[in-house]
Amino acid sequence: MHKWGVAISKLRGFMGFIDEPFDEEKVADYHAILALFEEASDYDLSHFKIPPEKMKPKVISSRRASYSGAPGHVRYSDNKNCDAGYFRAQMSGLANQVTLISGAIAPTPKPKSTDSQKPPSVSNTFNYHGSNVVYDSPHSSIAQNIGLESEQLRKIITELKQFSATPNLSADNRTQINIDIGTIELQTSSAHPNPSIIKASLESAKAIAENAAGTVLGAGMVFAIKNYLGIP
Repeated sequence: MHKWGVAISKLRGFMGFIDEPFDEEKVADYHAILALFEEASDYDLSHFKIPPEKMKPKVISSRRASYSGAPGHVRYSDNKNCDAGYFRAQMSGLANQVTLISGAIAPTPKPKSTDSQKPPSVSNTFNYHGSNVVYDSPHSSIAQNIGLESEQLRKIITELKQFSATPNLSADNRTQINIDIGTIELQTSSAHPNPSIIKASLESAKAIAENAAGTVLGAGMVFAIKNYLGIP
């Protein structure tokens, strides 16, 4: 459990201070932490890595072609960056998976052991910089303001699935929406659902819907999610 505790501490610190842009150096740091979890648990966590094709140069400036016929140009950064939404989704997915794995590898206390004999517990709480999202232990209680079995949440999931099929969404946003839907459904079907993870996924979906608020369905999704989360 020592290596696992070190990995958790590093991920907690990383999520507490990470900020955009998510460049190659930050992605390398994230992958190093992910490798620590794999080494400590023998679990394959490659699904949460940032693949090379997601690292792209950032547009620094651009100029349209002039009426006189001078060609336009686009200037790109020398280093590559990962899309912020995709990076957050992968990092949030890793934090979610870590809480699930923690319950599976936690040592079973010996019968009649005294407090001095019990192994030290490891906190699985992850505070994400710039957000009020907290990733609690899978054994945490369900917050009263999140009705996991409510008809309202089930309706939002159904509408999110319809929204993900709209043709005006980019491939990245469609992928992210589907990740959010899968995360919510995984949590609601879990024996130990985490309201904070559900809230984070809804906020991620809301951000994408806000970019598509010009559509009736996008505007409706923003209203439904804000109403559910109690956001004015």
